[in-house]
Amino acid sequence: MVFSKVFQIKYTMLIASIGPFELAIIFLAIILIFGIERLPELAKTIAQGLKEFKKTINSID
Repeated sequence: MVFSKVFQIKYTMLIASIGPFELAIIFLAIILIFGIERLPELAKTIAQGLKEFKKTINSID
């Protein structure tokens, strides 16, 4: 439970410090690296990984 709270606080601070300009640069870099055709596949893979990570974190508590 403590790990989850610490992670949640650090994650919230990271997201709060990223502005729209930084998000645009990150998105542009992703498009340049992976190409527009692979974005749906990449998004699906990232979502599955986050879901598994969240499931693992919740099982630790």
